[in-house]
Amino acid sequence: MDARVALLHLWTALVLLTAKLKWIDAAEVYTNTWAVQINGGAEEADRIAREHGFINHGN
Repeated sequence: MDARVALLHLWTALVLLTAKLKWIDAAEVYTNTWAVQINGGAEEADRIAREHGFINHGN
């Protein structure tokens, strides 16, 4: 019975450590992506993007 308890504690510690490492890794991910909807077509979207220092990569 003691071996089962020790194995359970080991397994629990491993799961918690893995979860914490995944959480830390996910917290350091940043994206630089924006999505907007602009009425007026592609020309208007390009104009607004240029006006604000961006490049329109949309369709």
